[in-house]
Amino acid sequence: GRGSWSRTFSARHADSGRLVVIKVPLQAADLGGDARLEDACRTIMAEQAKLAESSALGCLPEFLGRLAERPGIICAHVGTPLSEVGTRGKHTGELLTLVARAIDGLKDLSAQKPFHGNLTSGNILVDERGNVTLSDPVTATFRRHQPALYEAAGTSTSQLAPELRGLEAPLPLSVQSDTWALSLQLVRAITLGQERFGKLPVDGLDKPHRVALKDQLLNRLRKEPSNPGFHGRLADRLVSLLNRALSRETSPSPPFRFRDHAELRRRFDDVCALVHPTIENIGRLNWSLRAGEDAFQTDEEVKFTVNVGCSIGVGGRDEIATGIALFEKESGNRIRDIVCAYSVDKHPSGRFRFSFKLSELRPGAFRVRVAFTIRDSGDEPTTAEGVFQVRPAPGYIPPRGTPSRSPIPLERVNDD
Repeated sequence: GRGSWSRTFSARHADSGRLVVIKVPLQAADLGGDARLEDACRTIMAEQAKLAESSALGCLPEFLGRLAERPGIICAHVGTPLSEVGTRGKHTGELLTLVARAIDGLKDLSAQKPFHGNLTSGNILVDERGNVTLSDPVTATFRRHQPALYEAAGTSTSQLAPELRGLEAPLPLSVQSDTWALSLQLVRAITLGQERFGKLPVDGLDKPHRVALKDQLLNRLRKEPSNPGFHGRLADRLVSLLNRALSRETSPSPPFRFRDHAELRRRFDDVCALVHPTIENIGRLNWSLRAGEDAFQTDEEVKFTVNVGCSIGVGGRDEIATGIALFEKESGNRIRDIVCAYSVDKHPSGRFRFSFKLSELRPGAFRVRVAFTIRDSGDEPTTAEGVFQVRPAPGYIPPRGTPSRSPIPLERVNDD
């Protein structure tokens, strides 16, 4: 392929058989006869090699060496463009995870460069193991000559953020232009091959685009391993996120674009959690005993609470399936037909606090088990157990038992 400063070739290493990528700088003939830009391309190649050689960043392609016969560099082959991954069996949740990894790469890169500046479809690459590589970041020489290189090489500006398309030097590159470009490639991955969606929303998501994108997401999710109870919420939140990320506005009025990687990463994590929400943790059972008591009495309700932590996006009790089982402590026999009620409120920690009440229990020692799972998730319930004792209250009268129907023997022993 041909980019704005190089031609790229795939090859196999003669000795190892490893798949590699060779980048050769464009020549004057590729650039309308401009020898000055040819020299710039060679300088850019040297800067890219130096950045890759000196960097320990995993988000950049592995540098393998230089060509001996002519100017050129050799890098490891690092996979398929993110924009094409969506048509190769990747589920929506996996695409969101890949975007999150790309954001992590941008954040790591920011330690050396404030922005990538060149996130086109061919520069966000995914290998078979799900590693994301961000190739060809803008170097000093590339930025200085970027508008001229785009024009001379005939590079399309449709994948650039709106404020960059005028190609007025120096281009106002920023984190906002990077997050815009990355979000555009996610939209492309989700909608590639969908005629209804039409052209990529390079000028933002208008209402028809938002409706078409939501429908496409819902259609994808129905065919994927995901929780159907959260499909609508996931689609709404992802469309809202992308609507902001692809806004023409960088500031000051919302929905302006994301100004830092951490906020965008957090928003993608929140959406990704809705693919398959889970119960993350359960606290211990807390008994509501009278002061100074170590057991309940028959004239009071057995009350206890338990805190349940869920993944982001779970809204409340209607989305959490709850069960309870009561056993005799000594025999292990399960007690049926128990009288139980429960309520749910939000704990200050963000977890859900379930409050249980058991009524009409006779004296004895008991073991109780509570279970929780997200509805429609298919997950095995997560459980917690506790042991408690009920003592007879003053004046307690045991409930009348049901007479047995066994016959009364009439014969007496030794009766002659």
